Formats: sequence, C-alpha cells, structure tokens
Amino acid sequence: MKRGLFFIIGGIVLLISIFLLSYYSFLYFNSRKPKVDVNTLEIALSDSGNVNLTDQQPISDNKIDNIKPYSFTIKNKGKTTVKYQLLIEDFVSDQNTKLLSRKFLNYQLISNGLVLEKDNLGNVKNNILDTGTLKPNEQKNYELKIWIADNLDSTDWLGKSYNYNISVNPVID
Repeated sequence: MKRGLFFIIGGIVLLISIFLLSYYSFLYFNSRKPKVDVNTLEIALSDSGNVNLTDQQPISDNKIDNIKPYSFTIKNKGKTTVKYQLLIEDFVSDQNTKLLSRKFLNYQLISNGLVLEKDNLGNVKNNILDTGTLKPNEQKNYELKIWIADNLDSTDWLGKSYNYNISVNPVID
C-alpha cells in the first residue's frame, strides 16, 4: 500500500515538475528572442510612378539627363533603426510581350541627390540595387533611371519591353 501511494504521489510530482519546467523554459527562451517591428518601412511614390519606356531608343550615357526618373521615398515609421535592401524585380505584364534582357539596359540610382550607382542592369546581383539603414522617422529619397544602352552591336532590343517593380526588403541580423 505504501509503495502504491509512493508511486502515485511520485508520478503527480513528476508531471507537475515537467509542466513547470516546460512553462518556465518557454518563458525564458521566448524572452531572449530579439524584438522585431513588422511593417515599419514604407515605400511611397514621389510622382505618378508612370515611366514610359515605349519607343525608347538607345541613349548614350552623357544624355541621360533627358530621362525622366522613377522617384520614390523609403520611410521608417517604426521605433527602431532598420536595415533594408532595395530590390528591383522583373515582371511580364502581358504573356504576348517579349522581355528585354537586362544586359541591354543601363541604370543610374540616385539617393538624396548623390549618384550611388551607374552601371549595366545585368550586373545587379540578387536584384539588390542598394542596402541601407534608416533611423526611426528617417526617410531616403531615390531616383532610378533605366535606359537602353547605346553601345549595342545588335538590334535584339527591338520589339521588346522591360517592366519592373521596386520593393524594400527589411534585413534582420
């Protein structure tokens, strides 16, 4: 009888210990996770966002001042400093449209009046145009110009179009 009562009380104590250990372990490890604000970055167009590249001809790099830029702003609306990546993503708007390869396109990225990059769009790695950090309530203004490169040896760019989206990817350390 004493042995049976000992096993019952021991079993109850063991179950309660397992539940308490699990609960306090959860609280401990859950409190150690870094706190991350979600949806703190906002991308806003500074203009209509309509950049018309229809019937565009190859342009030399010294004449790009005539190109209307795609202007946008990235704002940090959160309470913590945020690292981010600025991404360019290709898309096809119509299945009948032929996509122009990036190797035929040049781009210039300007941030707050400073030219960050001027290169061939085919050299962009992992779709990342820029990386940066924004403090709370800080914003960064961007302008992106894309044009058909002037140094082409072929006419493979004729009858094709290039469509893209700009997006922001927060980087979590």
